[in-house]
Amino acid sequence: GIYIEMVDIRNRYISLVGLNKKTCIVRYDDGNYGNFPINMWAKNNIYNLTVISTHDNGLTITGLPAYAIHYDYTGIGENEIENCTLISYQHAGIGIGLHDQQTLKIKNCEIYSRSIDGNGGAIFAHNQQANGGTNQKLILTNCIVKSLIGHSIVIEDANHLVGLSTSSPLISN
Repeated sequence: GIYIEMVDIRNRYISLVGLNKKTCIVRYDDGNYGNFPINMWAKNNIYNLTVISTHDNGLTITGLPAYAIHYDYTGIGENEIENCTLISYQHAGIGIGLHDQQTLKIKNCEIYSRSIDGNGGAIFAHNQQANGGTNQKLILTNCIVKSLIGHSIVIEDANHLVGLSTSSPLISN
């Protein structure tokens, strides 16, 4: 079915598993940052879902726009998003904030930005905003990543903005 809601699974050891990504859809129509269809952190996995962020509710986007999935916050470990379709009509399909000792593996997914404004890419990622953050990895395997304008993938060194330095490797197979 289509579930029109915000799903916040941070601070929980939860995996969201759909039966079929074409028929199991999580959607939210607000479009404003903070109102993501799925908000997750380093203890969650997602499989077989379509996740859509729109601004179809008639409200004006104020401030930053929303991703389909927001992945951020501290926590050690490896996480997966597999066999999913992620679409945002106003920003990146997924916004990623990697932290110390985190690996996010995105496999067999389609990730789209349908925005005609800005240049956040279909994937927007940054590293930990603190000196000393290490082993932060984003691994893409067999994915389709498309943006209507600009770059498809945008990786930002968040520490560069405050005069620090670390690195965030992108591994694409």
